[in-house]
Amino acid sequence: VTVAPCPLQAFEDIYIEQRKVIRTILEYADKVFSYIFVIEMLLKWVAYGFKVYFTNAWCWLDFLI
Repeated sequence: VTVAPCPLQAFEDIYIEQRKVIRTILEYADKVFSYIFVIEMLLKWVAYGFKVYFTNAWCWLDFLI
């Protein structure tokens, strides 16, 4: 989930303001990936438990991002 939105950044350039369709698609995709990321984090909280979740360094990184 963390690496999936990276290819979308290849479409961003200095002319993004002139390309309204691409900008709209990228904004929508950014929101979708953000929601997926938050849902993944919440599911891990449920699966691991709140206390155990924060004993894992990768989970801490997810939380801080």
